[in-house]
Amino acid sequence: MLYLCYRRVTTESLVSGDAGLTCWRYFAETVALLTFLGRHVGSEDTNYIPSLCSEHRRRITARVFNIDKVLVSFTGRPPLLSRRFFSSPLPLDLTDLDLESDQATVRHAVQELDANGFRHVGDLKGSSMVRARSQIAYIKDELLEIALANSVKVTFESLTEIKARAERTYESFPANLIHRPDELDDPDCDVQKVYSRILIRLEHMQNLFFVERLLLRLGHIDENRLLPISFEMVTLTLLFWTHQDRFSGMRRDFEWLLMAFAAPGGGILCLELLRPTFRGTHPDCPKLSRSAIIQKLSLLIGFLDWVRPPAPNADLCADCKAVIQGVLDHNLNAPIAGGGALDTLDWGIPTQLDFNFDLLDTFDWLRPEQLSLPA
Repeated sequence: MLYLCYRRVTTESLVSGDAGLTCWRYFAETVALLTFLGRHVGSEDTNYIPSLCSEHRRRITARVFNIDKVLVSFTGRPPLLSRRFFSSPLPLDLTDLDLESDQATVRHAVQELDANGFRHVGDLKGSSMVRARSQIAYIKDELLEIALANSVKVTFESLTEIKARAERTYESFPANLIHRPDELDDPDCDVQKVYSRILIRLEHMQNLFFVERLLLRLGHIDENRLLPISFEMVTLTLLFWTHQDRFSGMRRDFEWLLMAFAAPGGGILCLELLRPTFRGTHPDCPKLSRSAIIQKLSLLIGFLDWVRPPAPNADLCADCKAVIQGVLDHNLNAPIAGGGALDTLDWGIPTQLDFNFDLLDTFDWLRPEQLSLPA
């Protein structure tokens, strides 16, 4: 029953969007059922012997926790599940074939797991994906709490500690979970597994993106870090657009990927074109240059244009497209050596785009009070 409720949420999100009332109500019912069943409570047992039933319970519980962070990141609403009240152990990196075998085989499979619960031999499995996304989601939950809570006092030190922990978490993943830039060069690659690895990388980069945005709130200005993160988020998301024939089975996720990762990164890239912070290539990212930014934003316009009514967020996609197109026109048709000509931009769109979560609203420089600031 819990799994059916979870699937109803994911299906409804494709119809009405992650921010839709029906999707949110269905998810609230899913969380209510999960907590009623007590699946959110548990503890690690050193004598635990996994079974097909127990591991599937862990997997669906972790999936519900993960989707809560996805929805909150997109909508900016308070989470319905918090790590503070969620102690269910994560699923182990085991296959159903392992779990259907005799106890000796199961014990041997468990012994192959590292201290982080992953198996470093073999290919990527569904359980690997759920466990990795859950570990990323725990960190995201901390960042969302900081962003949304009124009483949380955050310091530069606490944010940098979370950032370092996020980096260590991703680095601890086995190689079969790590995206490689040359994966799609292989015409026979497993596209579903490539998609999974890109998604894990994007969710990790989104955590780093949130950290940098929160640091900016504290007045710690280090755009040298935010810019490469944004560039990578846009670049990774555009892989689904430039290879859409190969990712045709995941096309239903394109709009969410676009608005959760590419559009926020695009806002940062637009601002870099208008107010340059470096010359030539970026000191921390050799692939990042003014030319590369223009190329990525040009592709992003095509991706945004692909989302049409009645798709959820079609209006927001159209506004983002208009802004990015205006920035490119301004830079290519009337370049200004010093940059920073925000006050000369006027292309007839709202000065505040309708992002639900302010950490994703990287087009806040469109507002009148920002346009008047000196470069």
